Amino acid sequence: MSEVTFRPATDENGYIRFQSRTHEINNRPMVSLAYGKGNLADNGCGAIALYNALLHAGAERDIESLMSELICEGGLWFGGRWGTKPRVLKKCFSRYFENTVSAFSFEGLMEKAESPQAVVVMTAKKKSMHYFLGLSDGAGRYRFYNSALRSDPNRRGSIDGTCLTLVELRKVLSENGTRLLWLIGAGKVR
Repeated sequence: MSEVTFRPATDENGYIRFQSRTHEINNRPMVSLAYGKGNLADNGCGAIALYNALLHAGAERDIESLMSELICEGGLWFGGRWGTKPRVLKKCFSRYFENTVSAFSFEGLMEKAESPQAVVVMTAKKKSMHYFLGLSDGAGRYRFYNSALRSDPNRRGSIDGTCLTLVELRKVLSENGTRLLWLIGAGKVR
């Protein structure tokens, strides 16, 4: 049996770009960080979105304290097996960011928040749900992290770390066979 080699989950700026059983954060495998009845690698995408948003806003917190905060707020969805409850994730974003809103469509989000600094995207593909984060570049585009989305129909490359408009993101979701479920838009950090 071969030994697993863990790779860093963060990029050069500290953003968590990858979420898997073979990635680590601060020299700890993501799979070893408990999140209710699950772990960060399998069910921690909501905590990762919050972590990356706070890092971007200059209000960095460690991932384990954010997971604990979400748990204390009652955020474990089916004991954490489904990750974080959407409403609890929004509540935690509201605690840290001004003008936090939610919507079921990109148009609905833009009606409620003209230009959110951060956008959490909740998606579904087959029987799996996932949150990922887009951070505004100030010009109507968002740099996405931990999306698990491919940049072309041939499944090459990833959109993570690249800038897209929300219209472009809608096309990528469609090409990846992924449905939009819900969005959170957040303004400036409090």
